[in-house]
Amino acid sequence: MDAYLFLASDPQAMYLRANNATRRLTNQTFFTKILITENTRRPGHDRHNVTTTLAQPFAAIHDHAATMDASHTDSTRPPTRKKKGGRIKG
Repeated sequence: MDAYLFLASDPQAMYLRANNATRRLTNQTFFTKILITENTRRPGHDRHNVTTTLAQPFAAIHDHAATMDASHTDSTRPPTRKKKGGRIKG
């Protein structure tokens, strides 16, 4: 588990330092699917959309972290007010 956590601590830095063979292995370790599609809607912006599916155990770790984040919302903040017709309704 420590090895997984070490790899996940800064994957971008590890990936940027890696050679092509290590990058391929890294992709196979973290993802079961990487889908790259051309973005034709926003000319002049990033031309590709990237969609990924995490491999286990990273998917389970990500899902657990997302669940924990959602369950620890800040209940001391006032509810968000919606703006209608240029005026804030309270």
